[in-house]
Amino acid sequence: MQDNTNKFITWLESDLTHFVALVEEGSTVSGDPIQKGFSDHDLTIVVREDVENEMKAVYNWLLKNPFDDTYLFGPRLEKEFLIGNTINDLSLKFRSKTIAGREVVGEKILPDREQALQIGIEGLKGLTIRCERRRLNLAHWTESYAQEKNYEIFKNFFVLSAAKFYGESGVYPVRRLDVIERFDNKELALNVLQVVNNIGMATKHQQKQAFESMIKIINKETG
Repeated sequence: MQDNTNKFITWLESDLTHFVALVEEGSTVSGDPIQKGFSDHDLTIVVREDVENEMKAVYNWLLKNPFDDTYLFGPRLEKEFLIGNTINDLSLKFRSKTIAGREVVGEKILPDREQALQIGIEGLKGLTIRCERRRLNLAHWTESYAQEKNYEIFKNFFVLSAAKFYGESGVYPVRRLDVIERFDNKELALNVLQVVNNIGMATKHQQKQAFESMIKIINKETG
């Protein structure tokens, strides 16, 4: 895929009218283990303006030069990329790198800590409901289906926890291992880490244990 990526970058820089940068984010940048068959290769295309027409051009290029199923592309306006306080903005600031165009990751304004703290706490509280629902359905789901359905929730636990810790301290724990170090009960947190870092081998029992550990941690962190 590297040859196609280089070809794509050349086209973006030469033919896409309002191209600013191509940004890679997520596990491929942070150092978290890549989960074959589960992880996406996330690439954000930053443009100055006219997102709709610019993405039509990208779509037409990808039709003729397809990547594999692991690639996930998304657009972002330059002004929205540089200043923002969403959960995605935290990832774009701390878990991403510019691979073509202008160094927009370095230019990105630090997200507001108070908003990050609120996002983290509210997101974690909401996650407990999903954990309870998924734990219940583990009783009848097949193992492979449970892995597919639950992977995002396990990932979200670390993303939301990182947002909370950034809000509290001003330091963003980039890797999941860094998040683990912030918890008092590392044994419970490791139950979740072992599942998310090896989801394709996670049994239903291990996933159930991870959900129960998440609920205990969240209740303590947000109580």
